Amino acid sequence: TISTALVITIDTVNPAVFSNLVLSNATTHPNLTDQSQATFTGTSEANAVVELRDLNSAVVATTTADGSGNFSFTLSDNVDLDFDINNFTFVATDAAGNQTSAVFVVYRNTAPSIDAGQIFSVDENSANGSTVGSVSASGNDTGDVLTYAISGIDAGYEGAFAIDPATGVITVADSSLLDYEDITSFSLTVQVTDSYGDGAGGEGLVTTQSVTINLNDVNEAPTFDQADYTFSVEENSAAATSVGTVTGSD
Repeated sequence: TISTALVITIDTVNPAVFSNLVLSNATTHPNLTDQSQATFTGTSEANAVVELRDLNSAVVATTTADGSGNFSFTLSDNVDLDFDINNFTFVATDAAGNQTSAVFVVYRNTAPSIDAGQIFSVDENSANGSTVGSVSASGNDTGDVLTYAISGIDAGYEGAFAIDPATGVITVADSSLLDYEDITSFSLTVQVTDSYGDGAGGEGLVTTQSVTINLNDVNEAPTFDQADYTFSVEENSAAATSVGTVTGSD
């Protein structure tokens, strides 16, 4: 009879928590990318099987950590991204079936763009509400919604113009500031914000661009320098005697 000792080790310890989880193709924020697929790197338990699951717990991709616990998901894993928010869960399973998980949120968004060199014109003294022009911009992502704002203008002329936040149409807001004899051209800074998030919980990505509005000089009716004039002259004054001077401007 031959006998030997049999040692059974029961592993009930979950793999160590994930570390160094990184969206490899991030852009301006660690959770933001403009790509249609995500790539990741991270660290788990050595030789653990790592699954990437979507919001519905469906397995999107699977890989195995190396002897140091490092793993990656590359473009060949086809981790497709929807626009805006994508919720993923990393699940590491060791040889004994113990599991550890971590949630990772990815935002897919491309910054909006505003056409450069846009120039509009409007007559001086145009009435409030008069249309000046429509700013041309793109969200660069299917279904993206843009919000427009004027974030800057020449000092002293704040409030001269307004912009529709939904359409980008610029209108006159204070006609008293549109005087060609005072200023012939305005430089506005237009800000556009998209709707697919900035990766940090903010409203969206922001782009700004300078827009020029030229004032057209209008031939305005001449005006008297005073509202009323009063002169006096002696009776029986000779013809061509000066009575007074009426002044005006054009």
